[in-house]
Amino acid sequence: MFLESVFKCERFLQSTTVFEQIGQVVALKGDVKVERESKIQELLLKDKILKTDQVSTLNNSRTQLLLNHETIITIGENSIFKVDEYLFNEEKDSSLKMNFLNGTFKVITGKIGKLNSDSFKLQTKTASIGIRGTEILLQLEAKKEKIMCTQGTIIVTRKDTNN
Repeated sequence: MFLESVFKCERFLQSTTVFEQIGQVVALKGDVKVERESKIQELLLKDKILKTDQVSTLNNSRTQLLLNHETIITIGENSIFKVDEYLFNEEKDSSLKMNFLNGTFKVITGKIGKLNSDSFKLQTKTASIGIRGTEILLQLEAKKEKIMCTQGTIIVTRKDTNN
């Protein structure tokens, strides 16, 4: 009983570390911003991506992020992206929940998708997307969303938009 309580406490601490580095900028073109601790700053090549960051691209800009577990996220122009939940440990439960707020994206799943595909979630304004060894393209606009799977399998569930 005591060991179980210690494990739960340890997992809680790992999953709530606010300023944990979860990835890095591996490609960048144009004007890319990060909102961190309620401040907006320019994002540069090789900059760290932290758990609470929101990444935004402007006109003629794009970036590519490599997360610690090898998921690759390509963010097109005029796009907004945020990680809501991140926990990666190859020997324990891992999870990733990303929020795609606006724009065009490409996602290639990494180790979390392979180790625990049920805990790899992509959210848009109107849908929740589960993956199965996947490459996904998202094009999100104010009144329409295109979700395309180019490899693997996805499960798209409509979110309740009455909230």
